[in-house]
Amino acid sequence: MIKKRVLSFCIFLVFSGCYVSPRPILRLESVMDHSAWIQGKEYFKISKKNIDFVIAYNNLNSRYFAFDIEIGNRSNNPILVSPETFFYNSYKSSGDNSADIKTTYALNPEDEILALDKSIEIEKADYASETRTDFLFSFIDVVSDVATLGQKTSEEIEESNKAYLEQEKSSHIQEARHDGKMKNLSAEKWKWAKNALRKTTLKNDQMIGGEVYFPHQFIGDNIELVFEIGDQLFKIPYKIKIHSPH
Repeated sequence: MIKKRVLSFCIFLVFSGCYVSPRPILRLESVMDHSAWIQGKEYFKISKKNIDFVIAYNNLNSRYFAFDIEIGNRSNNPILVSPETFFYNSYKSSGDNSADIKTTYALNPEDEILALDKSIEIEKADYASETRTDFLFSFIDVVSDVATLGQKTSEEIEESNKAYLEQEKSSHIQEARHDGKMKNLSAEKWKWAKNALRKTTLKNDQMIGGEVYFPHQFIGDNIELVFEIGDQLFKIPYKIKIHSPH
């Protein structure tokens, strides 16, 4: 009887340990007025001294949250758009002390692309090394089989065939893993190269748009985005909302 109770308790602990509770869902909600909604996104447009600035919260994942940004230059002077200079201040609702404010800068698309290029080259080199090693061992096996031709028993031949099939299976698994990783790295690089807002000099009557990515390092339930464009500062406040998954 005692053994059954102990076993039941152990089973309960195992299944309790397997349960993973869903994480809460974070969303950013604007506290500004005069917005326009397009396909579920809330857009704000601010114009200062011949610079047009449009922003909309896009999404949040495990690493960063993204904003759709559009910048237009209506001045006679060129302006440099540098996403890595954009930042946000995170603070608590009641925190007026500077110690309660955390500043976090946007991710630099050029750094991200460089890091992905490095990862791609490392993956290529690792896969090439693996395939060369496999080829070397296969070559040794072939030489061994030729040297012992006619001397192996039926059991040894069967074992050799099994080993060959296992090696072929392992090679296919390696190739599939390599192809999958290369596709993921290439897709991530494409996103940063094509979707991200990248460093650009805007001339008169030129406009550029793209996504800006910020690491989420919140210390409170409020953030203020700060964008320095030309000689103007654009400040956009948002409130962090936490939604229960249930």
